[in-house]
Amino acid sequence: MNGHRTLRQRLKYWFENTMSSGTKGMILWLAGVTVALIFVVSLIEAIARVSIDGKELSFPEALWLSMLRTMDPGTMGGDEGAFFRAASLLVTIGGVLVVSSLIGLLANGIADKLAELRRGRSPVMESGHTLILGWSPKIYAIISELTTANENQRHASIVVLAPLDKDEMQHDISARVPDMKTTRLVCRTGVPYELIDLDIAQPARAKSVIVLNTGGIDGDAEVVKTSLALLHIFGDSRVAPVIVEIQKASVGVALEEGTQGAITVIRSVDLIAKVTAQVCRQPGLSQGYQELFDFDGDEIYFQEVRQGHVHGYPQWLPHIRRSPTTRIIDRENLAVPQPLSNIECRVLDRTLDRASLHEVVAEERFDHAVVLCDRDGLTEAQADARVLLTLLHLRSAIDEAGTDTNIVAELLDERDVDLFPQGDSGEFIVSERLTALIMAQLSENNELAPVFEDLLDEAGSELYLIPAANYLQTGQATGFADIVAAARSRGEVALGYQVTNETGVEVVINPRKDRLVTLGEADCVIVLGEEFAWDSAASSSGVGSRS
Repeated sequence: MNGHRTLRQRLKYWFENTMSSGTKGMILWLAGVTVALIFVVSLIEAIARVSIDGKELSFPEALWLSMLRTMDPGTMGGDEGAFFRAASLLVTIGGVLVVSSLIGLLANGIADKLAELRRGRSPVMESGHTLILGWSPKIYAIISELTTANENQRHASIVVLAPLDKDEMQHDISARVPDMKTTRLVCRTGVPYELIDLDIAQPARAKSVIVLNTGGIDGDAEVVKTSLALLHIFGDSRVAPVIVEIQKASVGVALEEGTQGAITVIRSVDLIAKVTAQVCRQPGLSQGYQELFDFDGDEIYFQEVRQGHVHGYPQWLPHIRRSPTTRIIDRENLAVPQPLSNIECRVLDRTLDRASLHEVVAEERFDHAVVLCDRDGLTEAQADARVLLTLLHLRSAIDEAGTDTNIVAELLDERDVDLFPQGDSGEFIVSERLTALIMAQLSENNELAPVFEDLLDEAGSELYLIPAANYLQTGQATGFADIVAAARSRGEVALGYQVTNETGVEVVINPRKDRLVTLGEADCVIVLGEEFAWDSAASSSGVGSRS
């Protein structure tokens, strides 16, 4: 085939390229055609010596009249002479076609620009914002907590970058978090681990970055790639703390060690397991954790201590340390931490149907029952529905056996908590909201990570609910400062108290020291203490446990 291209083919190729360049190119073509038409008709009128009212038209006057007829068809109403009318009609028809086409092009251009803005691909101009990368059900609780934390700021902002439609994200967040208070929400569409998309959200100008795990097989892989993309943008300067959510412990350890601590890893499975293990022994303690972890009320803060200044804190306060080595559990096998010096672990190969649960509860006497949520291969709604159905069977079995068993269940969606019929057997449901609360806390103060790690670790000091009779005379008004002093004499720190009244259970964290409180026999003091303090209180109050 001959490779030679004719002039006609080259002009056609050039015309097609300019027309395909978009609205701008088509507007330029219309403008060029209009100018050419006006110029040619005006030149013909000047050469033909066209006269109006006995006066011969010059080229500039013909040019002006032709331009007026192009923009306003009504101008040709008073034209005289066949030639002049024909020329004016030609210019007017051309002007109508050009102007109508121009209006259509402008309308389409504006519509295209609005559609581009709705796609969420324009760079954000925020600075000092909290950046959330990815999308998961935890995002609603995180945004709600950050909104509460930003109440004292006038121009706070949250930027969300996820591979979803921008309008859809804003609609979903507005439905779950209707009051953003002083915080501005900005959503952008993009893949968080793509550098081009990530740059849209301006991570280098953010005050903190939260990377959510989408779950599934590729969840951890996407988080790792997003973390590396962030470090690539940050370079040598660690401009913002990065908090990421990981499913597998081995991936989390590798990511923390590989980035030399630049990434703070939160493993929601371990977090919920630790809280569940503590709550199952102490019903109602989850409310204390929630009060401590959320931004509504009192939180944990650091206060600078001047060197050489003497403080009256007891020597037993927990040291900040890293957790021991993590045991990797293979999916095909059950690994139990060794040694198990104070607990017996038995695995029962049973299904979770009604008959099996009734049989197990009838054979054994359990003080505590824990129902875990199965995430593998199930949607959030399916997993929660399975837990709720198991709870109904379990409660029926417990009622039939006549035992006083405390039930703790794990749910993924906090909205499903209200679906479970609450009874008088001390049931409490733990959801993944706790993970969202801690991630929100760390995004505001990343130095809290070792504090939370030590607080939830099985070793060292933990939160306990100790009967109020160990600290005061029940039924009498006592200043909370006296309760703090009584707890300190036992080697503990009193953080608040739990009271049971006609409206339910109320948890109060960090009340004023001069506040007078009246606690009954069924009320407890929330303390931070070592295991030995709990053992003594448990033995004195007759609390034992078998799960």
